[in-house]
Amino acid sequence: MYDLRAKPADISNATQAHVLGLPVSHSLSPKLHTAAYVHLGLPFSYTAIEVDEQDLPVFVEKLRSGTLLGLSLTMPLKSRAFELADEMTETVRVTKSANTLVLREGKIWAENTDVYGIKCALDLRDEILKESWFVLGTGATARSAILALQQLGVSNICVVGRNHKILSVIKSDFQVSTSSFTDIRHMKNAINTLPISAQLEILDLKPREAIAFDAMNNPWPTPVSDTAAIELGSAITKDLQVLLDVVYTPWPTPFAIRVESQHGIVFDGLQMLIHQAHAQVEIMTGMALPVSIMSEAVTR
Repeated sequence: MYDLRAKPADISNATQAHVLGLPVSHSLSPKLHTAAYVHLGLPFSYTAIEVDEQDLPVFVEKLRSGTLLGLSLTMPLKSRAFELADEMTETVRVTKSANTLVLREGKIWAENTDVYGIKCALDLRDEILKESWFVLGTGATARSAILALQQLGVSNICVVGRNHKILSVIKSDFQVSTSSFTDIRHMKNAINTLPISAQLEILDLKPREAIAFDAMNNPWPTPVSDTAAIELGSAITKDLQVLLDVVYTPWPTPFAIRVESQHGIVFDGLQMLIHQAHAQVEIMTGMALPVSIMSEAVTR
C-alpha cells in the first residue's frame, strides 16, 4: 500500500492548505488544522473557500504546482475529487468518494479519511455491531458510512433513500439491501447523513414543497398527506436506539434530540470530523500529533 504521509520533499514549496465546498463557511476544519499546525510548529495557513464542482479543477492544478500542502473536500465535491485524481487508495476506489487530495511524486492522490472518522466515532460494543444497521441517505458520506460499517464487521446493512437508480448502484457496489423511507420498519441502529432540513421534514412535518434539502437535487415524490407524514416520521424513529449523526452543526440535530428522548445512544458527528481531520493532518504534513490537540480546538 502506498504511504501517503508527506515526506519533506513533497511539501518543500507548500505554504497553505484549503478546505473546499459549497457551502463551507460553517466548517470547523480551519480551527482543527490550524491547531495542529501550531502544535507541530509548522508555518502553514489553512482556509475555507467556497468552490463548486465546475471550479474544482482550478484548485487541483494549483495543488499540482506544489504550492499547496493539500486539499480537504466537503460537499458537494467528494465525488468530483474522486474523478479528478491521478491515483487513489482502495478506500477511495470502493467509496468513489475523496475528502483529501495531495501531491505525491508528481501525481494527485486521493484519500477518504471519512471512513476512518466514522469508525472512530462509533465507539460501540461488539454485540451492537452484530445487529442490523441502517444508513440514511445516498450521497458520498453515505457510501463512506457503508464501508465503515462493513470494516467494523456489520453484515446486515440497509441503505435508505429516495432515488431508486442511486439505490440500485449502491446495492450493487456494496452488496447491501436498500429501502425507501416509506418502507422503513424497526430501525434500531443508524448512521444519518441527511441534512438538518430533511430531518425536520421527517420529524416536524414541514411542507415538502418549501424545503430543498437534498444535495443530490433529487426532489421528494408527490407530497403525502399530514397523516401519512406523521406515520412516516414515527416509523423511522420510534425504535431508534443507537445513532451516529454525521451532521455536527447545529447540534443537537432533530434526530439526535429524538433518540435522546427515547433514552438511546447518540454519537456526535463532531467526533467523526475531528478524527478524519486528524488523519488528514498526518497525511498532509507527515507528522504525528495527539488527536486531543485538535479536539480541544473545537470542544463544545
